[in-house]
Amino acid sequence: MVRGSLVTVTIAVLVLAAISRPARAQTPPTAGESRARRVAILARDARDSSDKRRLAAWEELLDLGEEGRRVLLPIAAAKLERDRKAVEERFAGAELARARRKVEEALVERRKEALACIFDRTRYPDENHGAVGQPEVNRLVDRVREAWDHPAAFTRAAIPEVDALASALEEDVVYVEAAGGTAPAEMPTVARWLDGFRAGFEVERLGISDSDDEWNGAVSKYHAEELLTSADPEELACMNATNEYRRMMGQRLLEIDERLVRAGRNHSEEMKELEYFAHGSPVKENASVGARCAHEGYPGGGAENIAWGMDGEGAFRAWYGSSGHHRNILGGHQQIGVGCCEVLWTQDFGGGSSLRGHRIEDPRILYLGRLKKLDPASAESEAALAGWCRSQKLEDLARLHAERALALDPKNEKARALLAELAPPPVGS
Repeated sequence: MVRGSLVTVTIAVLVLAAISRPARAQTPPTAGESRARRVAILARDARDSSDKRRLAAWEELLDLGEEGRRVLLPIAAAKLERDRKAVEERFAGAELARARRKVEEALVERRKEALACIFDRTRYPDENHGAVGQPEVNRLVDRVREAWDHPAAFTRAAIPEVDALASALEEDVVYVEAAGGTAPAEMPTVARWLDGFRAGFEVERLGISDSDDEWNGAVSKYHAEELLTSADPEELACMNATNEYRRMMGQRLLEIDERLVRAGRNHSEEMKELEYFAHGSPVKENASVGARCAHEGYPGGGAENIAWGMDGEGAFRAWYGSSGHHRNILGGHQQIGVGCCEVLWTQDFGGGSSLRGHRIEDPRILYLGRLKKLDPASAESEAALAGWCRSQKLEDLARLHAERALALDPKNEKARALLAELAPPPVGS
């Protein structure tokens, strides 16, 4: 009993001592400690998976000034990099195939709607160049162009996951820049960065048949490797603009044909010389498009567009804005030729008389091939070409190259003899 009593008394004394000991004073945190603690909490929340909590922390860090921006910048930059990689994964492998299908579906449907309007003479009449229907045509073509020019950005509207990721990326860029950083050099805007994925979509092949794809590939190869034409840069610009538009609208590319280039150029020159502006020539043998093309060795020339007062791409835009000309541009042709004289333009179309893969016998086209091989610094080369032109009865070209040979070497006997053989140029030429 005594031992037990002693234990009880001891505990009681200790408890009484604890109760009677004055409490230690708690030192309140300094302003600096409180701010540091808050910054640490915000740095944690700034990495939170909850958008609401994360964005609230990012905003508060910005409000803290320089200190908060220093904390926020690496966090926002790291998230930007993660989100960028996530978007890149969306445009690779199976995810890219899914995105391509969405773009193809849109292109097929939008092309169908636009072409139906363009070829509907009620909605897009011949009268007044179709002015009443042009706004609707423009709207429908712009819808095609939206998917064609910016396929990756277009998928944002078609695939919610892509839109969410791209929106997050845009948000990241804003906060990185607000925190004093800079967006990646290749990402002036997220929309422009997305355009970098265009090649993977292969939009040139979307919504067209295998046979049309094969045709387009063969025409493109022909233009790049074999084409012989006298078309100047502006004439080529007009033809290229026409083909680019046809490709976007799902129509076959047109082969550039030198015979049609000459027919078009001759008509433009005649319109200038005789001071008229029309498809029908006052010269009897040039009265029709078909006749003018036939004179240049092209059978079956068909549709024709003419324009006045612009450059090559301007001529295309003028025809785009006119119903009948617009339908010609998208018609079922196979060949094209454009020729200008100053500001007068003629665009001729034909079908079924391709030079591609055929033996060329037209000496004026063969001349263009030899001209490519000419050494313009060699009198002998100029004289040899002059001799060939003379043998092909291209006397104006023979004279031109013989004179160039003599300009390089006044003692060149071949050139001098050839000039002596040639009839004098017509008076006034």
